[in-house]
Amino acid sequence: CYLIFTQKKKIVSFDEKQSTSTDYTIEIKNPPNDARDPEEWKEYFETTFEGAQVNACTIALDNEELVKALVNRRKLLLKLQNMIPNEDFDSDDLDELVASIPNPPLWKKILCCGSNP
Repeated sequence: CYLIFTQKKKIVSFDEKQSTSTDYTIEIKNPPNDARDPEEWKEYFETTFEGAQVNACTIALDNEELVKALVNRRKLLLKLQNMIPNEDFDSDDLDELVASIPNPPLWKKILCCGSNP
């Protein structure tokens, strides 16, 4: 029991001596949609809270769905690029590229492993 008490006491002491970014970081949940300028946030905190000093301000958007969609788009573009033999791949003209992809052979269609994009 004494050992556990001593360990907890040392952990608290160690934690108080360590200074990490989480000790000085805040997260604003549900900010206004137009609040995306770090300088405005810096000015707000320094003028609203007496003695506050903002060393750095970073805006991190909750854009997980967008990132996933961009990753999926990149995978599909690579797949499309691999389907077009020996041509320059231009992702700005995808309609023309898709039209240039040859139809899969009949045997692939029959075996259900080939389809048009």
